[in-house]
Order: sequence, then C-alpha cells, then structure tokens
Amino acid sequence: MPLQLIKQRCPHCGRRVAVDDEEIGTEIRCPYRDCQQTIRVEPSDVEENSLSESTLKTLHPVMFRAHPFVALGLWTALAFGLAGLFWTWTGDATTGWLTAAVARVAALALAAAAGLGLFGWWLVTRCTSLRVTTERSLFRRGVLSRQSSEVRHSDVRNLQVHQSLYQRLVGIGKLAISSAGQEDMEIVVRGIPDPHGVAGTIRDQQ
Repeated sequence: MPLQLIKQRCPHCGRRVAVDDEEIGTEIRCPYRDCQQTIRVEPSDVEENSLSESTLKTLHPVMFRAHPFVALGLWTALAFGLAGLFWTWTGDATTGWLTAAVARVAALALAAAAGLGLFGWWLVTRCTSLRVTTERSLFRRGVLSRQSSEVRHSDVRNLQVHQSLYQRLVGIGKLAISSAGQEDMEIVVRGIPDPHGVAGTIRDQQ
C-alpha cells in the first residue's frame, strides 16, 4: 500500500512525517519520540507531495502461539460455558427452576467472559501492527488512542531479535529497532512471526 509524505513539516519539531492514506483528514501524533505532538493531516498538503513508497511486510502479533495456555484456558472456558447453557435449557426440569436459573446465569457469565476475553485479545492484536516499507519501519498500536513510532531504514543502527527456545520452535519472537542517537529502542514489537525474516528485510533495504 503506498504511503504519502506530508508537505508541511511537523509544526512542533520541524520534521516530515509519513502517513497512511486512511489518515488523511485526521489528527495523528508525531511519531518521533522527542516530539509526540498532534498534527492535523491536511488533504491538500498530502496530495501535492506524494512519496513513492511501497509496503513489503505488514505483521500483527500472533495470539495462540504467543500464549498457548491463556488461549487454551479461554477456549476451554467458552466451551464449558456454552455446554452449560445447552444443558440448562435442555436438561431435566425436575432439578428445580431456581437451581436451573442459577446454573444458566453462571454458564452465561462464563461464556460471555471467555468470549469477550478472546475478542478483546484479537482486537488488540489487530490494532497493533508493524509495517515494513521500502523506506522505513512503522509501528502502530492502540484501540481507542493510537500511538506510532517510525524509523527510517537508513537511520537504523541497532536491530535486535529475541527468541526463547519455545518461540524458536513456533517461529515467533521480539523485534527491537533503534536509530542513531537513540539510547532506547524506538520500536519494540513482541510476538510477531518470523522476526529474523523481518530483520533481514530491513537490512536489505538499508
């Protein structure tokens, strides 16, 4: 997906900022760590100064491979809750209406809690992304409020991949990126698939 470059520099730090097409006409935060101020993305500014830049990879943190026991627990709770609902509606009515009602409420609460947990987890992973383009790496996260960081490939000075034994077996890991003049990592994304492949793509574009 092509990116575009805002013609007007950030009024707070004076640097240019890359934005996605869907962010035109909205307010974003300056991705530079020492700024993080709000910028209004004006359509006229973007249209007059497009940047030829293509996306190479877009990745989201994985759910089940990253936390298999949490996923198993939620799916098990959901299955028990649904099974309990089915049993309370079709079971023997001689157990008493009060007992059946309590069991029905408990089963419904269990199924709802597990379902909401799975949906919320999925939503967080979908709203967290690492996009590697031909020019830069863009990291965005947040469901209601959005935070973003970016590092140009030409500025990358520190590129780290961390994997435990389990993560190596399932093909996921943590990727950290920083540029010159930054002590802390500007981009840290956990639980992404094939982190070594992503790091290799970034190195190829330097």
